Amino acid sequence: YVRLPDAAGAVHMMHVPARNPDECNATFYIDPKTLGQFTGLTDENGTKIFEGDIIQTYDPDEGYAVVRYDDTETEFYADFVGDNVYYGLGGTFRNDDLEVIGNIYDNTELIGGAEDENNK
Repeated sequence: YVRLPDAAGAVHMMHVPARNPDECNATFYIDPKTLGQFTGLTDENGTKIFEGDIIQTYDPDEGYAVVRYDDTETEFYADFVGDNVYYGLGGTFRNDDLEVIGNIYDNTELIGGAEDENNK
């Protein structure tokens, strides 16, 4: 489970394996703006797809897309760089159509080097 960040910005995470729970408590400092919601989908390699991930489809000519959440449509969608067309993620693509190749926080060069305007 993950608790919300404390006053110092630390996010406390705990994983308890079957054998020795005393060795598993850890604190990680995470920028809360970089936490993305799991979409419930995986890519062709079994990698979980999160909001903020950069994905590539089976058609490399389509370029890269950023996974975003649409509050109005209440669904995740693929926001292709340089494209104004809406592609609902679950309804448009199958798992084997997608590959996670990065995310908007660590791989801005994949989306033109620009900082993601939705996460400033």
